[in-house]
Amino acid sequence: MENDLARIAIARVEPTAIFGTQMERPVGKRLNIPCGVIAAPSHIQDFPVGYRPFLGDEGTNQLVDLIYNSFT
Repeated sequence: MENDLARIAIARVEPTAIFGTQMERPVGKRLNIPCGVIAAPSHIQDFPVGYRPFLGDEGTNQLVDLIYNSFT
């Protein structure tokens, strides 16, 4: 529903390009308008909920996991 409203509003304005979030990509594709994503996708799983140590051996493991998971 929200995607349809966005598509109608964007089609009415007839822009030469769209810059927005991941949600605007399919709208741009349907309307044949180039779309640039300016907001990085994020998910609730990307943010820690609990305590994570940052010192000692366990802190080193947490830091390595964070860096490794950022690149994968």
